[in-house]
Amino acid sequence: MKKIYSLLLLVACLFFKGCDMEKYPYDAIEETQALENVQDFRNVRNGIYSTFRTITTGSHILMQEIQADEFNAVLGFSNTYGDMYRWTFVASSTTLRTIWSNYNVTIARCNFLIDGALRLFANEETALTESEIQEIQLYLGEAYFTRAFCHFNLAIRFCKSYDSSTAETDLGLPIQLTYNPGLSPSEYPGRSSMKDTYGQIVEDLDYASTYISTTGVVESNYITTDAVVAMQARVALEMGNDDLAISSALALINSSRYSLIDNASDYWELWKHDTGTEAIWQIAMPSLTEIGAQTGSYFIGIVESSKDYIPSDDLLSLYDKNHDIRFATYFDTYHLTVASGASGTIYFFNKYPGNERISSDSRAQFVNQTKVFRISEMYLIAAEAYANKNDLTNGAKYLNELAQKRILGYTDRNFTSVDILKSEIRDERQRELVCEGHRMMDLKRWKLGVTRTESQNPDLILFPGQDSTEKLRRDSNDPRMVWPIPQDEIDANPQIRNQQNPGY
Repeated sequence: MKKIYSLLLLVACLFFKGCDMEKYPYDAIEETQALENVQDFRNVRNGIYSTFRTITTGSHILMQEIQADEFNAVLGFSNTYGDMYRWTFVASSTTLRTIWSNYNVTIARCNFLIDGALRLFANEETALTESEIQEIQLYLGEAYFTRAFCHFNLAIRFCKSYDSSTAETDLGLPIQLTYNPGLSPSEYPGRSSMKDTYGQIVEDLDYASTYISTTGVVESNYITTDAVVAMQARVALEMGNDDLAISSALALINSSRYSLIDNASDYWELWKHDTGTEAIWQIAMPSLTEIGAQTGSYFIGIVESSKDYIPSDDLLSLYDKNHDIRFATYFDTYHLTVASGASGTIYFFNKYPGNERISSDSRAQFVNQTKVFRISEMYLIAAEAYANKNDLTNGAKYLNELAQKRILGYTDRNFTSVDILKSEIRDERQRELVCEGHRMMDLKRWKLGVTRTESQNPDLILFPGQDSTEKLRRDSNDPRMVWPIPQDEIDANPQIRNQQNPGY
């Protein structure tokens, strides 16, 4: 859409430090310039990869986590994500608009590369060598993957959960598949159906699997064949395609390229120094000028006493503190004093402590490489999909295999009903993936709504006992389970002015 593309240069300046409003980022190509050689494609590819340091860190992870049920705002907090926490966000909320724009700007970059590659391949007089064609095909596959990744992440936030029985009529996303910033308002796309939105995501992943040839390896910083399969598993689970979710997840589990960590020391290294045996795809952050957001800062505090959010007592109670190797990695203790003068010893969230090997500069504090896909998620996907198929044996198998590695002395559990198995899978998914950007979307998929419970210490939190904070309850039909289309987009696009999500 023209509104989105008009933001391309502006948002690119947010992605790249030192960008001047009258200059293109160092790895971007001016829109009227054709992609004519391999170096041009390399430059655009670098620009696409660089956006992942934005769209997989900071608010892109945290907003939906703070909206859900795992954290309490501290008394005197900075009010960062405060409207999400209190469920008062509206269509004009700045952070919602930024997230919408960032994903769409990335899609525009992908469209630019895809258009250029297809145009080049259609030219029978091209002077490219076979190796150059193969290199561009790889970049083409990465662009298809990235476009699917962005559309999926937009859909799970700004659309209802996928329901095959209503997908033909449920509103999906406005889909723009070519780079055309010169569109007039009458040519802007309206919102497609959820069936068409997810159909496009699936199609792009199929194209990605055709063109991407990079073999999967642990901690890969590049999009590999395994990253495509992991994404297909995640999308299939959301769509209720349990057979595909299972086959995709098991392909990675059975590959033996990735193994679950079974001791506290190595698990700490996974999150502290971004090293281990579990990451299928991990975002590169090689230097101070190429890092993501300080994701951990709102839990740990740039100033030590300035913690914004602390984990709820309900979240902490999910873990066996003495035997679960995740607990000592995800949480640490601190004696917190708040604005009222009240104080107490609490657990704070420490999953993003910052990797000082990136840089010792303070701007790299609380920055870790995002592990977009880990093998543990594949075990959880397999377990949930089998449970959806009422297969107690296999659902328990993959749940138990994960728990065996995480909980010292764990004894395999047998489950007498699918409901009990599903409940434990949901708890295990929360234990494992806490604050990786999944919680709110999981609750939507499970149609559970949001129920916050007791805080660690009511004297330390914002408005204890109130239904907009500690005691918030929202059922699965609450309009704010789905985020609003940003008001700027509604105002700019005549086709979607009557297609805002209900309740906004």
